[in-house]
Amino acid sequence: MLWILFTYFIVYIVYATFKNGKILQSLSYTAYIVQDKRWFCFTFWLVGLGLVYPLSLVSVPLSILFVLGCFGVGLTPFYRTTGKWLHYGGGIISGITS
Repeated sequence: MLWILFTYFIVYIVYATFKNGKILQSLSYTAYIVQDKRWFCFTFWLVGLGLVYPLSLVSVPLSILFVLGCFGVGLTPFYRTTGKWLHYGGGIISGITS
């Protein structure tokens, strides 16, 4: 399961990099490149949900915070216009708890 998740995420990043034509500024920038907020949302929610079990082996509260952080990032794909605090907050939370 984790290999499928990892492969999907790599394909998403490689697709966005090739479409952009240069190295990405950040993973969040892929929402502006792909131009489909549903794909961005699905990707980050899938990553969050896919990593719940491995993280819960270490700590259940940390895994819950990680998922909530990924959901916050996924809910606000176009962070430059709306939802900046939710996007950055979700990214910080998921980054710290990962």
